[in-house]
Amino acid sequence: LLACFQVLLRNYTRTTDIVVGTPIANRRWHAAEHLVGTLVNTLVLRTDLGDNPTFAEHLARLKDISIEAFANQDLPFEQLVEELRVPRHADRTPLFQVMFDHQVFEIPETEVAGIRLRAEPIERDSTQVDLGVSVVMTGDRFLVAAGYRTDLFSKLTVERMCENYEALVC
Repeated sequence: LLACFQVLLRNYTRTTDIVVGTPIANRRWHAAEHLVGTLVNTLVLRTDLGDNPTFAEHLARLKDISIEAFANQDLPFEQLVEELRVPRHADRTPLFQVMFDHQVFEIPETEVAGIRLRAEPIERDSTQVDLGVSVVMTGDRFLVAAGYRTDLFSKLTVERMCENYEALVC
């Protein structure tokens, strides 16, 4: 899913250096398993598509990049930014401006006290990045939600991007 999203970004931006942030649940340690609250860190995945790789080559590169990023997931994002001495700006996230989130939910529709419940994506009124895409897998379907800066993108453009993304994935 991320590889397809990166191809989409390359086509829209005409840039081959694709940098995407992705959240990760930071609960690798046994001591954190029973803590209540959000322990999310952000990984930065930078992929070079400059030599026009085949999709299989791109997928293999992304796999290697992802494995390396996951191996270093305990380094807090804020510490990474400090170590790299990236300048801070109030209106943008350092290191990346696009976020990609993928979640798998195996929550079946259920009924409690006569009320039917099902998982649905949460719509956000704001985003901390220029473009944030969340893909939620539920059973045999996937839902795509996008948050975006309205001063950079129109609703029509983002809807078209989501349609093009769906076409790439399917």
